[in-house]
Amino acid sequence: MNRRGFILLLGVVGFILLVWKRHFVSSRGMSVIASVTGIGIVDETPEELASAQGVSVEVESLARVGQSEETGDGSIACMWATKNKANRRGMSITALVTLDHDDDGNDNKYAGHYSRYHHGRYCSTFKEPSGEMLTAAAAVISGSIPDPTGGAIHWDAPHGLLSDQNVADRRMKDGLKEFWVDGVTKTRFWRP
Repeated sequence: MNRRGFILLLGVVGFILLVWKRHFVSSRGMSVIASVTGIGIVDETPEELASAQGVSVEVESLARVGQSEETGDGSIACMWATKNKANRRGMSITALVTLDHDDDGNDNKYAGHYSRYHHGRYCSTFKEPSGEMLTAAAAVISGSIPDPTGGAIHWDAPHGLLSDQNVADRRMKDGLKEFWVDGVTKTRFWRP
């Protein structure tokens, strides 16, 4: 193959990958701006993604929580619990949701990036937020949407594999009380 043929082939392969990413990946709720690794880590930094969306890093981070964790009223509740937890810990929302520890509690190489939920993460942030979710996140940050959780700092889905009785026992041992948000039937919240 000559040089011109090789360059043409690279262009075709690049176009196919772009189309695949925009249609296959985005149709599954994954990002079209960001690239997500096979283990669910978003390669781009929060600052790069916020800049691409034209929003602050805190709005981007909170909107990713809402988009990745729940739907409808549940998204608002999860965003509020995240904001409450960050405030309680005296840290930014972005720092809270991108903090990553390995099993020994040591910071690892994925700290500072959005990701799927896994051990060591506060929540999932791998899905690119919609325009509506960005607007909702900005409203949660400003306080123009009231907190439906009454100060919750955690949530879980009791029907999920990771949310069994051990989770409830641990949270109650930490002094948290179970709370259900009106209209949110699959997710329970925990508040001090």
